[in-house]
Amino acid sequence: MGDMLSFAALATSAIAVVFSSLLAQETIRLTRKANHLPVIVDFLEKHRSANFIQQEENVWKRIRDHDPALGFSNLPEPLKSDAIEVALFYQAVAYIVLDGLVEWKTLVLQVHYRATKTWSSISPHVAGERTIRGAEHTFLNSFESFVHGIGSLDMQALSIRPNHPFK
Repeated sequence: MGDMLSFAALATSAIAVVFSSLLAQETIRLTRKANHLPVIVDFLEKHRSANFIQQEENVWKRIRDHDPALGFSNLPEPLKSDAIEVALFYQAVAYIVLDGLVEWKTLVLQVHYRATKTWSSISPHVAGERTIRGAEHTFLNSFESFVHGIGSLDMQALSIRPNHPFK
């Protein structure tokens, strides 16, 4: 009888350890996700601001009128400032997504269209800037990797969230 009680106590303790570990892992996951929220909100706030949208549209429309050999550093103002501001925004998004600092799906779903359109608009000038700098991997490398990564994703599949409340 004493052995049975000892075994039951041991089994109960083992089950308690397993459940405690699972709860701790879930708590860590939820805490990490909560810590991502302020970063994501800050990035998306800028991404949807009227000023940023205007800068981005300016880049889309006007950069193709200039020789790509100018790179970024030799573009006329205000296009130069707009191009740098927009490109560096997406570079920062790329850093936090590629380094796994935030829940990447949320940001990718929000920025994929405009990031891809921006990259296609500026990529000849990025090549020009890299030539000016004298090396291939000296300018907007993370943004380029980010856009190539986005191109390999199925956005429709990412948009469907299996646990959403609207089924």
